[in-house]
Amino acid sequence: LLNAFKKHLLFVFAFFATITQSFGQSPTTYTTSGTFTVPAGVTSITIDCIGAGGAGGSAGNGNNRGAGGGAGGQYARSTITVSAGQIYTVTVAGITVAPNNNGNTDGNAGAFSEVTRLGTTHARANGGDGGIRGNGTRLGGTGNTTGAIGNIVVRSGGNGGDGTSTASGGGGGGAGTTANGGNASGTTAGAGATLLGGNGASGYASNHSGDDGLNYGGGGSGARRNTSGGNGAQGYVQITYTCPTLTSNAGTNQTLAACATTTTLAANTPVNATGAWTVISGSGTVTSLTSPTSG
Repeated sequence: LLNAFKKHLLFVFAFFATITQSFGQSPTTYTTSGTFTVPAGVTSITIDCIGAGGAGGSAGNGNNRGAGGGAGGQYARSTITVSAGQIYTVTVAGITVAPNNNGNTDGNAGAFSEVTRLGTTHARANGGDGGIRGNGTRLGGTGNTTGAIGNIVVRSGGNGGDGTSTASGGGGGGAGTTANGGNASGTTAGAGATLLGGNGASGYASNHSGDDGLNYGGGGSGARRNTSGGNGAQGYVQITYTCPTLTSNAGTNQTLAACATTTTLAANTPVNATGAWTVISGSGTVTSLTSPTSG
């Protein structure tokens, strides 16, 4: 019962006092595969994906052998409608490992990064193509948007540089939020696009193994004579959302009739949270501390 003469109360929402509803960090970033659970009150998410960079080609033990550089990984963005509690599968492309030998082997293509749920792919960025071996065509991997999925934008990774008889090709730059990845030219690496796209690795005019592309999605450079190409950089996924705004309203002041000892409070009902009444002046007893309409 509320004391008739000591009646001033304040309904304080958990958002302002004890937090009872927690929200995930936004953005949520992934450098390895995992899952994403939609927090309470969130109705849409934006997904950014970058595929892995392609690996540079290797070169055998012979003259006139410079391999091509790997292409940069793709970028894709989607915004989708979601419901609280839904679970999405997040796949992040790992490092693209170049063939570990001193022979003539094409570089491996990078893997894809994607976000899916119940068999539907909502965003996907494929990896860059690998560079061609030193005793082959020596071409750098070609950047493209083939197979990318994004309802906002998809971008191409940069081309890897071509190898020549005297030098290996640089790696292409990874695509990013603002642009396609930069193309490599000869030994000069392609620049990664801001934001998130990684630079490709530089090629060599001397006998040297290829260098690794930089995070995220940078292509590895090709090898120059009797060495292995460089690895392509790993992919990346980022999920961004807006947390709901929690607004507290303790309701209007309650005026007790003469000789009355009780009243019914009238706060708003918390959304995605719980509240608790706190007496800030005088004394009194609240029947149910967490009920917006307690007596």
